Amino acid sequence: MSKDLEIKSNGKKKKREAPLSQVLKLLRAKAISTPEGESIGSEDDLINEFKVSRPTFRSGAAIVSQEQLLYVRRGPGGGYFATRPDPSSVSHIAAIYLQSRRTKLEEVLLAIEPIVIEMVTLAAENRDPDMQADWLSFKEEDLQHGNESQYVAFFEAQQQYGQLLGRACNNKVLELFYGTLSEFVSITTLDSHLFWERADRISSHQDTRSKIVDAILESDSEIAAVLARRSTRTLVSWMVEDLSRNSRTGPFSVEFPFDALVEKGGRLTDQ
Repeated sequence: MSKDLEIKSNGKKKKREAPLSQVLKLLRAKAISTPEGESIGSEDDLINEFKVSRPTFRSGAAIVSQEQLLYVRRGPGGGYFATRPDPSSVSHIAAIYLQSRRTKLEEVLLAIEPIVIEMVTLAAENRDPDMQADWLSFKEEDLQHGNESQYVAFFEAQQQYGQLLGRACNNKVLELFYGTLSEFVSITTLDSHLFWERADRISSHQDTRSKIVDAILESDSEIAAVLARRSTRTLVSWMVEDLSRNSRTGPFSVEFPFDALVEKGGRLTDQ
């Protein structure tokens, strides 16, 4: 029973955590504080440490395992080991949640722009030498492809760009939001392949992406933000165009009040 219990102490009611709640809290904390891949402890050791029954402990461990914070290794040297949630899995589940709540595509498209702008702005302000080296490596590889219209190669580069941007912005919240919204768009618009057999779009998007990388390398956050805004709006216009053309119920009609979302310097605002 996970609900908190209440007991009387000196005539006053005092809350006491239910055993399962206690196991969950302690096991999560222990898993998070342990480096990934290292042992948290054996089942017997953890049961003694937490002072709970074996069934209660196993129930808690199963939940924390589903949260991707630990895994079990059987046999000699086995026990419970720390791990970390996979970002793509978390984004996918969050996107499914949004879809199940009948979130409108236009709501997600409107939310993506300010997030991307803030991410490229922060990335341009990040002068970490290793990060700069990774951007340069990406740029060199991208230039080798030129403006070729290979669909698979283009998307592999785009995925790498998104991963670099997530690391470079150094903001896990923005990275998760971006991944979630991108995943939502992906699973919601399966019939709309923006770049399939569209060399013109690939070339245009690749050119803008290259300019954003240049701005990040030059620490020009203003130019990076302007280019990110332009790129996002272009993607949205292509998406609306394709959805409108492919819709069985008529034109996909939606107004995007972009100017009210992001203005000065590409920063997130309350306006």
